[in-house]
Amino acid sequence: MTNKAEAVAALVGSHTATYQGNQHTGNNAALAALLGRHPSMVTRFVKSGTVPARYNSALMAWAKEKGIAEAMAVNLEQICQCCGQRLTLD
Repeated sequence: MTNKAEAVAALVGSHTATYQGNQHTGNNAALAALLGRHPSMVTRFVKSGTVPARYNSALMAWAKEKGIAEAMAVNLEQICQCCGQRLTLD
């Protein structure tokens, strides 16, 4: 099983000039900055393997702006962890 949170962080890090070249903590820091969260929160996401679905809209908006929506969509959770509802990726 792949770590989707790590893949999302790598995608964000690779498209954020400030964090390019620092593939581990830089990717997490780039994702944390994008989501407006502390980097330790992103470390928890990576340890769990997924980014909570509540961040999907922010991540997809950013990905569409960068032209990488398809690459982002394959790594996002499509089922809400708290209620089990299937989400659509807009």
